[in-house]
Parts: sequence; C-alpha cells; structure tokens
Amino acid sequence: LLSNLVAIPFPFPWQWQGFDFELSPNSRFLYIVADNFEKIIQYDLLSDNIPLSGDTVAAWDGYLHFTFIPTVFAYMQRGPDGKIYISTNNSPLMHVINFPDLPGKACEVVQRGVNLPTWNYSMPFMPNYRLYDFPNSPCDTLGINTPVSATEPERKSEKGLVIRPNPASDWLFLDIADGAGLYQVTITDMFGRTVLQQFEVPASPALDISHLPKGTYTLLLWAADGRQTARLFVKQ
Repeated sequence: LLSNLVAIPFPFPWQWQGFDFELSPNSRFLYIVADNFEKIIQYDLLSDNIPLSGDTVAAWDGYLHFTFIPTVFAYMQRGPDGKIYISTNNSPLMHVINFPDLPGKACEVVQRGVNLPTWNYSMPFMPNYRLYDFPNSPCDTLGINTPVSATEPERKSEKGLVIRPNPASDWLFLDIADGAGLYQVTITDMFGRTVLQQFEVPASPALDISHLPKGTYTLLLWAADGRQTARLFVKQ
C-alpha cells in the first residue's frame, strides 16, 4: 500500500537533469542531480514541505579532466561505509558525499574525492542487501539477511568484541568478552572478497595483516555456538 504521495518538481525544469538519486542511510535526506548534471540537491523528507526543502549542497566547480572532459555529477550509489559515491563524466575520478545523514552543506560533498584505477562512466546498481524481511510479509520470501526469519532460527549476536589497534598496520589483536572456545575469523575487503580466513582460532588471537593493502575491511567472528560478530577496521 502506497500513501502520502508527494510530487517534487525538478528545480531547473528547463535544463537537462541528472541520471540518478540516492537516499541517506538514515532515510531522511534525498539527493538528486539536477541543472544539466551540475548541481546536487538535498531534500529533507521529514520537512513539512518537502518540495520547498530543496537545498543545493554542491555545484560543479568547472574542473575539466584532460582539459576537455567536464567532471559533472552522474550516477549515485550508497556504499557499505554509508557514504554516497557519484560517478563523473567518463574519467578516473569520483565524487563522494562524506556525511549524507547531515543537513545542508554539513553533508560535505567532496568533488573528485576518489581516484579510481581506471576510467569509469557508470555505476553498478545493486540491491540493498541490508534490508530485513518482515514476518508474514508476502514480499519477503527468501528468509535471509535477518535476525528473525521464516526459515531459520534467531541468530545470537556477540557484542563483546574489541579489535585493536584501529587503524592497524601489521598486527590486529582481538579481545573477546567471554574468552572461551575456538572461533573462525574471516576478513573481507570492501568488495566482499575474502582476503584472510582462519579456522579454530583461540580466544584473544593476534592476526597478521601485514600483507593486506591499505583500505577498509570487515572482520567476521564466528563462535562455535553460532554467535556472529562483525567489525570494521582500517589497514594503514
């Protein structure tokens, strides 16, 4: 059932608009590309008047890659780190919104804040894998990615895990609250690729991460009784 229909007219109807839009992680702010791909408009979806809440949080600064390719705003995609990434017009550069949950200029749009290893024009469109299913909903039939689903028991979550130091350089130390039993540790990069995996890890282990490239990683800790914990860390 759909309700509370709100029509938001484009702020520059006489111009070409952008390709895409994206929501902030907290679902409060809507970001669109408008005005011939040269502006990013933020709308506050909790405002009493959403169409009038439009705020220009970024305007293309005129930079030309290789002196002739305009690095305007194109496709948007929210990353697993909560930031919003925006492709440019066929270049090895990408814009980023660092704090999309904040209003106005506080969201901090950094033009060409990301350097890519190769030229890029588009953006992958991926499902939101972090959505939970709802009990008895006819739309949620897979029963996955949820603490309570129709086909599997509730998963226990272990909260007593500290990883240090963070950021880390060569070694990563795990402090596990209960300190009992053996664990499985898996580390994945930001593309979901497994870069390190160890089985039958004792409590409070030290992990050698010296071989990992610099970047942000996810550490998954699996206990023998089914408890699961995930932590982000940075390799510097």
